[in-house]
Amino acid sequence: MTHKDSQITKGPNDYCREISNPRSIVDLIKRVFTVSLETMKIVAQLPALDLAE
Repeated sequence: MTHKDSQITKGPNDYCREISNPRSIVDLIKRVFTVSLETMKIVAQLPALDLAE
């Protein structure tokens, strides 16, 4: 993908090649997914709020 104004070309897989880890994007998505699931578990265990109307 090339930025229109600057003409800088950067693809999402370029970083994977730079660090010699083709799985880095997959690993990042896995970590985000895991944090999301753990957050949902924690939130489900929280007590209900008793809001006075």
